[in-house]
Amino acid sequence: MFDDIIHQLRGSTIFSKLDAQSGFWQLPLDPDTAKLTTFITPYGRFFMKRVPFGISSAPEIFMRTVSEILKGIDGVICYFDDTLCYSKTKEEHENLIAQVQRRLREASLQLNEAKCEYRKSEITFLGHVIDAKGCRPDPRKVEAIKDMPEPRDTTEIRRYLGMVRADSKRSESPGHQQAETCHGKPYKSQGKLSVLMSF
Repeated sequence: MFDDIIHQLRGSTIFSKLDAQSGFWQLPLDPDTAKLTTFITPYGRFFMKRVPFGISSAPEIFMRTVSEILKGIDGVICYFDDTLCYSKTKEEHENLIAQVQRRLREASLQLNEAKCEYRKSEITFLGHVIDAKGCRPDPRKVEAIKDMPEPRDTTEIRRYLGMVRADSKRSESPGHQQAETCHGKPYKSQGKLSVLMSF
């Protein structure tokens, strides 16, 4: 997935990142689906009219909706609630931003301008810093991994390895392999002490 994104960005020099205002809440639920969100309070029964936060499929629904709205526009990548616009020249980028904003307005999708970043030569997207030279891991994420205290139990080991896996670009990267095994053996076949010592 990430390798495909990097391939698409090749040759780009200017970037913008868009953030939707309370993204999920902008998506209406149809009446039948809305009934499934009913909850009871001392004041009666209520249900959601819009996609609420906390529903496991909400990010995918939002991403699919935004992708459909922006379908056919080159230079746009939608990944859950992040939308990245990229171009090779400033002129191309101005046209791209205008086109994207027009489509979003037509779909009544509002942006959170305070969180949007426009016309940047370097931008952070999916935990990586992207610029004309390529991409590299976000230094803040790398530091967070480096500064993690030594794990004390299996849960903390999993948390650490989950961070390493999330920070890996490719599913076959060393971080991913490390997340599955320790010294080539599955977690369950090893004692906790062995795993902790390898940290």
